[in-house]
Amino acid sequence: MLTKTKEIEKKAAQSSTILAMLSKHNKTMEPTDIAVLIDLASELSADISSWFLEEEN
Repeated sequence: MLTKTKEIEKKAAQSSTILAMLSKHNKTMEPTDIAVLIDLASELSADISSWFLEEEN
C-alpha cells in the first residue's frame, strides 16, 4: 500500500509540474507542445483516479 501511495504522490507531483509549466509558459509554446502536455497531465490524472476507484471496490 505504501508503494502505491508513493506512486500516486509522484504522479500528482508530475501532473502539478506540467500544469504549472503550462500556466507559466503557454504564450511562448507551440500549440502542439501544449496539447502534448495537456494529454500527459490528463493521463496522470486518469491514473490517479483509477487508483481511487480500485480502492473503493
